Amino acid sequence: MKAKKHFVIATLGTSGDILPFIEIGKYLLSTNHNVTFITNPYFEKVVSGNGLAFTPFGNVEQYLDALNDPELWNPRTGFRVLWTKTIRPNLHCIRSCIQPLDSDSETVVLSHPAVMALANLARADRNNLKIVLFYLYPLIIRSYFRRMGGVMTLPLSAPKFLKKMLFSLIDSVADAGVVPDLNEERTKLGLAPIQHFFPHMQNSADLYVTLFPEWYSPAMPDYPQPLVSGDFVLNGSSHDVLSDELTAFLNAGQPPLLFTAGTGNLHARKFFAVATDVVSKLNARAVFLTRFREQLPPTLPDSVLWQEYVPLNRVLPCVSVIVHHGGMGTLAEASRAGVPQLVVPGAYDQFDNALILKDLGIGESIPMWLLTRRNLLDKLSQIQRSEIIRQSCLNISSKFSLHLEINQVVDKVLSAI
Repeated sequence: MKAKKHFVIATLGTSGDILPFIEIGKYLLSTNHNVTFITNPYFEKVVSGNGLAFTPFGNVEQYLDALNDPELWNPRTGFRVLWTKTIRPNLHCIRSCIQPLDSDSETVVLSHPAVMALANLARADRNNLKIVLFYLYPLIIRSYFRRMGGVMTLPLSAPKFLKKMLFSLIDSVADAGVVPDLNEERTKLGLAPIQHFFPHMQNSADLYVTLFPEWYSPAMPDYPQPLVSGDFVLNGSSHDVLSDELTAFLNAGQPPLLFTAGTGNLHARKFFAVATDVVSKLNARAVFLTRFREQLPPTLPDSVLWQEYVPLNRVLPCVSVIVHHGGMGTLAEASRAGVPQLVVPGAYDQFDNALILKDLGIGESIPMWLLTRRNLLDKLSQIQRSEIIRQSCLNISSKFSLHLEINQVVDKVLSAI
């Protein structure tokens, strides 16, 4: 057995960015390693509640300021908002956490892509520091061998020079105001400057790990190496239960539709307003899932039930279709349950995930800016009538019989570092 290590887990984002790392941390703790978890204090309770030592990345006010900014969900400005309001004020958070750790204990950073550049700043103090980068979705891995499915989509057949031009355009947008900040700090620490943010992320870790299965998006020849191919991190527990209110609603009629815009989207009023009207037109039943009641119309029909939280692993087998934002956690749970999906992407990886789901035959999509009552009604009707989608959902669900549990993925990582 390899020597005991100190793992510093650093992640940032919404629940889908935090929960997979919590599962990783819990397993490492159970195997007698030291674990320190760095993220925004908004998630301190859930992190500490799972027995993990917590170190704050910034403060809750910074996190909420970013979430309340509508530009966070604009594909052109989202990363800059994240950087300016949550990352730049805390450039040395990871480094400061690592500095006092026992130098005789091997330290390994398990990093979310958003904070990978910050983890690299800690190399100024420990040149033997190891960093493992976890890819939660395929879009963020640059490759000339797969379709580029962001806001601007290029087919697999697009010539390499077009893909290179698109990468350069992305860099010109992402680097502004980010790379100068990083290079100023790197110069102070005696580290070489970087040219671009995303290529730096993809070329400066000691190990790379994908947290999605090969059947969802296979590894490409130009993916960074060494690479560990993992799987979806499913967060469901046998202790999860549905509320009495939800159980009664599910038992009172036909399987409902389920609508959710994601845990971090504070700008989903249009999403739920359109959904309310379409549910009525379909004479259907629906569950609206959001932590924020103010996102919903003041009065909901009896056919719609609002829930602040539900365990997806329990409710999804009981619904007919899920309409969601395209986050990986929701997508994975719906795929496991064999439920048809209608994705309404608005930013980040959501567009690429929507394209992959359509390729797999298990759903459809409507970009958020094209979400209208007519479009939603047409897509839902199409999904509900489609025997092909229903069968594809069953086929994909069967693939989860070979699903890698988190302990299997982490054991592969431990063997590789």
